Amino acid sequence: MPAPAPQPGSQPAPVGGPYTVQSGDTLYGIATSHHLDGWTQLYQDNLGVVGGNPDLIFPGQQLQLP
Repeated sequence: MPAPAPQPGSQPAPVGGPYTVQSGDTLYGIATSHHLDGWTQLYQDNLGVVGGNPDLIFPGQQLQLP
């Protein structure tokens, strides 16, 4: 039986690269999995994409990791 395919977004992207939001993602979870110093900087860096509510991110959005 072959190993299950990795889920998109389950592997950390290189720091400083783009990240595509997956279903179930949160800014906190993305920041943690990419070893960032917190989600607030990720939010501030992507305010134009995320908008005014950091709790509302949607699959398919492209975030830029610092």
